[in-house]
Amino acid sequence: MRSTNPVFKSIRKEQEENISDIRVTSNTSTYKGIALKTIILALITIITGASSLILLDKAPNLVIGVLLTGGIISFIAVMVGTRSTKMAMPMSILYAFIQGVVYGTITLLIQTIPGFEGVGIIALTATLTIFLVMMVLYYTGVVKASPLLVKIVIGTLIASILATFVIFIIGLFAPAFIASIQANVPLMLLVGVVFIILGALMLAMDFANADAVVKSYAPKEYEWQVTLGFMVTLVWLYVQILRVLIILLNRRD
Repeated sequence: MRSTNPVFKSIRKEQEENISDIRVTSNTSTYKGIALKTIILALITIITGASSLILLDKAPNLVIGVLLTGGIISFIAVMVGTRSTKMAMPMSILYAFIQGVVYGTITLLIQTIPGFEGVGIIALTATLTIFLVMMVLYYTGVVKASPLLVKIVIGTLIASILATFVIFIIGLFAPAFIASIQANVPLMLLVGVVFIILGALMLAMDFANADAVVKSYAPKEYEWQVTLGFMVTLVWLYVQILRVLIILLNRRD
């Protein structure tokens, strides 16, 4: 089963290369292990996100630097964690910690704006709700990670990346063009909703890949890579939901 998530792509490739070494033992991946590690990483992200208030209070001048550095470190953590099962655990924890700091800080800054109080809790609740709903839909067979679904998601991702790149290039020469797009509230809402749906479908494919890891009796170390994959998708969902909420609250004013 293919996935748009780079973490699961790496797991699948490594499994194919080492399939002869896979044995059924007590040291193989399990659903319980994946669930426990997912909860641990989610709690790390939430707790560090809430603790970002300390950064804003004690060192507000460092916020921009922390956000930029955090983005780079997160990218490196995912790249290393997806390519090394031995490094998956520390890289997963590092990713969860850094993402909590980065998006916790951003969320807290947004919530200082009148009318945006509590937006972070709403976005977090919506993210967890979508995760649980997609898990139920997937394991009850209502939603399946079919080849057609994979093609649709991959195609949409590629199209969005290309569109973003083209818009960025045009914006360098015509800033007014970017401003006109951002001012188009219906369009921005539509894009945001599409990205949320895309994230939900990515979860379905992530569940399918997690299934593949467990059912192929992959070593227990793979649980961290699976969990890291879920975190990448969940962070994507949180950001898209937060963006839609911001647009809606601005429109209300």
